[in-house]
Amino acid sequence: MLRLAMTAASAAFLFSFAPASAQSDGATSSGVAAAQTQGRKLETVTTTARKRTEEAQSVPIAQSSFSETFLEEKLETDLADIAKYAPNVDLAGINFTGSGLSASIRGISFADLEKTFEPSVGVAIDGVFLGSNSGVLIDMFDIESIEILRGPQGTLFGRNTIGGVINIRRTRPTGEFGAKLGFRYGSYNRQDYKLVINAPIAEDKLAIKVAGFIKKDDQFTRSIFDSTTSDGVTYEGGSRRDGQDIQSFNTAVLFTPNDNLEILFTFDHYNNNSLFESPVDLTVPQAALGGAPTFCDLFGFPTGFGPAGCFTSSLTIAQNNNFKIDFAPPDIPFVSKIKSNFYSLEINWDVGDYTITSITGYKEQNELLDEENTGSPFAGLPVAPGVVLGATTGLARAIRDQEFEQFSQELRIASNLSGPFNFVAGVYYYHSDYLLEPGAFAVFGGLAQRFVAEQDADAYAVFGEGTYNITDRLRFTGGIRMTWEKKVFYNDNLAVNNAPFVLPGILTQEFPSLPGWPLTVSETWSEPTWRAGLDYQVTEDVLVYFTYSRGFRSGGFNGRCATFSACVTPYDPETVDNFEIGLKSDWFDNTLRFNFAAFYSKYKDKQEEVITPSPNGLATETTVQNAASVDLKGFEIEFQALPTEWLNLYGSLGYLDADYKEYVIFDADIGDFIDVSDIATLRRAPEWSVNVGADVILALGNGGELTFNVNYAWSDEFSTSPFEDQFGPLNGLAPRNIITSYGRTDFAVSYRGAVGGGDADYRISVFVKDAFHGSGRLGATLDAGPFYFGVPAPGRIWGFELDIEI
Repeated sequence: MLRLAMTAASAAFLFSFAPASAQSDGATSSGVAAAQTQGRKLETVTTTARKRTEEAQSVPIAQSSFSETFLEEKLETDLADIAKYAPNVDLAGINFTGSGLSASIRGISFADLEKTFEPSVGVAIDGVFLGSNSGVLIDMFDIESIEILRGPQGTLFGRNTIGGVINIRRTRPTGEFGAKLGFRYGSYNRQDYKLVINAPIAEDKLAIKVAGFIKKDDQFTRSIFDSTTSDGVTYEGGSRRDGQDIQSFNTAVLFTPNDNLEILFTFDHYNNNSLFESPVDLTVPQAALGGAPTFCDLFGFPTGFGPAGCFTSSLTIAQNNNFKIDFAPPDIPFVSKIKSNFYSLEINWDVGDYTITSITGYKEQNELLDEENTGSPFAGLPVAPGVVLGATTGLARAIRDQEFEQFSQELRIASNLSGPFNFVAGVYYYHSDYLLEPGAFAVFGGLAQRFVAEQDADAYAVFGEGTYNITDRLRFTGGIRMTWEKKVFYNDNLAVNNAPFVLPGILTQEFPSLPGWPLTVSETWSEPTWRAGLDYQVTEDVLVYFTYSRGFRSGGFNGRCATFSACVTPYDPETVDNFEIGLKSDWFDNTLRFNFAAFYSKYKDKQEEVITPSPNGLATETTVQNAASVDLKGFEIEFQALPTEWLNLYGSLGYLDADYKEYVIFDADIGDFIDVSDIATLRRAPEWSVNVGADVILALGNGGELTFNVNYAWSDEFSTSPFEDQFGPLNGLAPRNIITSYGRTDFAVSYRGAVGGGDADYRISVFVKDAFHGSGRLGATLDAGPFYFGVPAPGRIWGFELDIEI
């Protein structure tokens, strides 16, 4: 595969030296998927990947950029849907944390819900870096642009960007009267309502924008039982539960007192009260086969009770028939709520040849998770021959009530000098507070674990990056960032003694601490990150580059620790060193774009989460260790072509080869550490990813425009666990750690017209996503020690949308 990557790199390099007559004389453009038609030319889209506004085709960073027009025309739902357009990128929602995002770029991923663990892919909204992956699965509403930067971005974006950065900008006030209204109806009673209003307050000085968004739908799975009552609600056979329930409101005020100063204040309120589809039970007995005991073994459930083993019979068969998910138990409602307020203040002041920028951000959020891990049915229903579930808590109930707030301040200066040298430099401060109270886990109606976790984190950084034009065509880029951080962690594990699980009293009931608790520990770290590279402008429209960059992901403490040693022992930062060559090129008078990147990354001191049974055997404990190192190599291709006035073709191809070089764990059987790198697999790291699409745009005689869109995206199989599932196959299941390769085909038709003499534009669209898969599927699985479960994902969805702009 390395030979294949080298061959592709050689072809791209030779292609860049094709005759200059194939080039255009116009400006370059950013991300392939984002460019839209301007006559017969691709749009020039700018980027802020280097904390200054530049044409992205001139920036030596592998990135995919998506404009407001692209996001509207593709009719995608949320941030996760954008991943298919970018090579070597996998994004998915996490139901177990409010509006959570699981992000993987080039095989470097994070999919946990714990706030003491740091993400490996950074997300920034309006220039504010978000310290948690909760609340970042934003809907495709009121978005000006999205940039996905691949590879470490540690110099200008800082900590926790070893995989890359997702940089999101919301629309700014226009300073003119105007409004956008939108309505969508679709599968599972999906209803979206959108409104954006712009208005001037003081002409050319003060402008405001207000926007609101509501989304509601039902769950895509149906109840398997004829009639069941839970929490006072009766579910008839085949009915669907309430699903997503989201309300969002934001406002922005832009003040421009003169040509050199602008001040932008934004406020965003977000309220997500969604319910989600029940987990799919995949637990099997394994103690007799040499594995650690599961709930099947601990409670003596018999084997061979449905293809997934031990909890339910007809329920499990229906859910896991060929891993097609259409039904779910009418179990305890899967509640995952989040409410947040987000404030940002951006000030840009032009002072001669310099721009001084200040970005202040503050976010506060509250989350509640209340879910039954196994998908077990209600009280009174048989869970195994002769065994009846005797409590409405279900089999394994989890409660997490948590608060999180962050504050950040960045102050930087960027030059715009006429000479060969320009730079960006600045300082940064970040603070966050996190409180989980309570964290509770119950089994058969009795508390197995209850704990309190709290963490304060502070980070300081100074950074600078400069470019120097060695010649008119050859340019050097170099930058460095130094980060200091401190974390103070508090934990209290309580003596619950199998106390009855009763809501809402369980949230406030007092329990004594276990011996040795509570405890408070702290740790400090400091890490440098850097970037250095050369780029060469072969022609006006062809850029080749080489970069070497380093990023780091913060160290920390384990918020779910259940033993004293696991609580007081910190894990250290992990680092990624990335070497990359690339090509960015436009051809044939800006009607063809071809971008290429090949990379080799050294992933060192990798933090690995190991889930084991807690001391009482009923709950689980997650320990984090700097246990591994990984080599990653691959390449990425993106293209777009406008062969005719009415046809737009685009696509991408990603290849990834991830290989553990070291993975050291403790083997209790021999009482010593062993290296298991030869059998370990990197999580959420598909080898190949492919996307191809076409837009047919027809101008009609009445002045309207008709657009047909088709897109096909395919991702290779990937593993959700570092190690192969041994016990699923021994119990008649396919390996539970493998999410099989999957391809989805989307279709859309839109008509755009004008009314009122052009005073208002409208667009009517119909679409179908994942057209050829009628059933749901497993989108992810999780080995949680005593139990193993899957997360369902929908198949085909359809919809109708009406948008009006005044």
